[in-house]
Amino acid sequence: MKKIIYGILLTLVCLQVLSAKAGLDIVVGSDDRVAAPLDYPYRVIGRLTTRTGSLCTSFMVSKTTAVTNAHCVVSDKDEVLAPEEVEIYLDFHKKYFPAKRIVISKSYLKDKMKFDFAFIEIEEEAGHVTGYFGTRAFDPGLARKDILQLSGYSLDVKNGWELFRQKKLCRSEKPSVDGLIMHDCDMEKGASGAPVFIKVDEQFYVVGINSRQSAKGACANFHDTECFNLAVPFQHISEELRQFDSSIK
Repeated sequence: MKKIIYGILLTLVCLQVLSAKAGLDIVVGSDDRVAAPLDYPYRVIGRLTTRTGSLCTSFMVSKTTAVTNAHCVVSDKDEVLAPEEVEIYLDFHKKYFPAKRIVISKSYLKDKMKFDFAFIEIEEEAGHVTGYFGTRAFDPGLARKDILQLSGYSLDVKNGWELFRQKKLCRSEKPSVDGLIMHDCDMEKGASGAPVFIKVDEQFYVVGINSRQSAKGACANFHDTECFNLAVPFQHISEELRQFDSSIK
């Protein structure tokens, strides 16, 4: 009996660690998250965990490069984690791909919101197996329409073991904060690093990396004061991404 009680307590402690380390996000209005279909582009979205107990989301942008938030792959002292301290599972967390190299933005320590992104080189050509996203600069004029999509992992969805997507398209219709995308896509803790993407001519393009929220808890609607989530637009990322992976144009 003591062993059973100890096991239950240990499980609760582990979940508390995950909750504390995961990014904080909000549901805007009704919760529009549903299980993602078992096909592209969702199979290129990764479940990322670290030795520190954090749960985040990542996604492939080439055969060997995954993208996530910088705050997902640094320690409490802002030191970049070693590749062996990070685990990425793709194709609906069925396939494990070891990390080979991790690099955060050169400007992250100067501005942890505007430059909250990191690149992870995968040892194998994971993108050859799962496919990968195309990338585009974020167009605020285009995003004011219901065109944005977000997919990732959240602790409140089967303890972070089910990939979700938005049941309906979301938007960004407010002025950006420091160049960040202000959007109303729904998510909870664990969705940091999730791709914010659009579909153009039957092709999927990432336009931003979901990073954090501006309010605590659920909000009634997108028009409430400080009721939105934030994403780093790809124009903040593209130059450093091309330096990291020369195959990306």
